[in-house]
Amino acid sequence: MNNLIRFIVRNHHFFIFLIIEFIAFSLLIQYNQYHRSTFLNKSGTALSAVHSFTNDLEDFFYLRDANQELARQNAHILNTLKKSYKSNKVSYKEIYDSVYFKKWHYMVARVLNNSVNKQNNFLTIDKGRRHGVGESMGVVGPNGVVGVVRHTSKNYATVISLLNPNFSLSARLSNTKYFGSLQWGGADPQVCWLDDIPNHITVDVGDKVETSGYSAIFPAGIPVGEVIEAQKDKNSNFYHIKVKLFIEMQSLTHVYVIKNKLREEIEELEKKTQPND
Repeated sequence: MNNLIRFIVRNHHFFIFLIIEFIAFSLLIQYNQYHRSTFLNKSGTALSAVHSFTNDLEDFFYLRDANQELARQNAHILNTLKKSYKSNKVSYKEIYDSVYFKKWHYMVARVLNNSVNKQNNFLTIDKGRRHGVGESMGVVGPNGVVGVVRHTSKNYATVISLLNPNFSLSARLSNTKYFGSLQWGGADPQVCWLDDIPNHITVDVGDKVETSGYSAIFPAGIPVGEVIEAQKDKNSNFYHIKVKLFIEMQSLTHVYVIKNKLREEIEELEKKTQPND
């Protein structure tokens, strides 16, 4: 308190000057119509600008929270879809059990890093081992397949992107159910190529492509893209199909990690069936 008093006494000329300036300015505004109008107009504009900035800032944080909440709600919807469940229905004479077991679980994650213009692209997400994320789990976005989890730490995970030549997806034509292998061509981030589709069937531009379900990573029927070109390979009996992806990798903010609760059982059984592979 003593320091404050000494400061005021030492600078009393400056404070007296400020007081006189304030009184003079108040008198000018009070008794001069033009200056009063100008002051009110300018102060109103300044207050409006501050109010607008405050609203924009509030909207920014609100939208961020709203996007995160929407992603959580979408994950909940995905978890309740019928295709997330495996039917345990048994039909034999009088025996009939219609219990459904939940096979697929969807977990929302935020994208922290994402490359699209490299040869081997990947993502980093904010979910790791302590959240239940494991290696080789499928990852999808709001419009289709994104990739597969490669490595995990306690709180984070990296994902091999669909835009990576080391990633191959089992995909099928939605209308015929013929399936093949889909891979990125290494150039356009919106284009992949679907191979191993026999050329005796009809493939048209606009045909939809989806996951085949022939793996323990992705359930069947997740959208991938649509056919924009179908070439018959002269050296084989298969098509070389150009697919435009539904997912826009450049704009991803949230993804969904897919856990197959029966995966270990499936893989253990397949290892016993093919012990030498």
